[in-house]
Amino acid sequence: QASSLVSAGVVEAALAILASPAIADRPELCDQCLWLLANIAGDENHRLRDWVLLEAGAVGYLGRLFQQLPSFAWSFHSRDQVLRSLTWLMSALCHGRPAPPLEEVDCAFDYFAQVVLEAEDVQMLAEAMWGFCYLLEGATDDEAACARAGRMLSCGF
Repeated sequence: QASSLVSAGVVEAALAILASPAIADRPELCDQCLWLLANIAGDENHRLRDWVLLEAGAVGYLGRLFQQLPSFAWSFHSRDQVLRSLTWLMSALCHGRPAPPLEEVDCAFDYFAQVVLEAEDVQMLAEAMWGFCYLLEGATDDEAACARAGRMLSCGF
């Protein structure tokens, strides 16, 4: 079913909504778009994750959204829910075999570090830690494992 959604253009539509200025007034819609993308990225078919990540450029959209979040006049609950979904999506983008290309998910190290250092929400913390695990598991050899571990350490731990 996820591949049917991708074929129908749902990913592009969700990303367009997330990039829209109207999202500043619609935290529930923002959360639903993130949830939708996380379900597609987390599908067993790694090609869907790679399509969301590489072809659709989701990470760029997510980075811009994350930068804008402090300016949105959302309730604490709404902001937390969106951040939970964003963290789950980032974790899903880092998961799977074969692992996504490191250059496509490198920014996730910094995002997960920020969550671990600043969040108090247990669900967000758990997803961030899983995200770190997925990033480290993605190494194909000892050299890549060292590079990924070094990258993790360079983001504040």
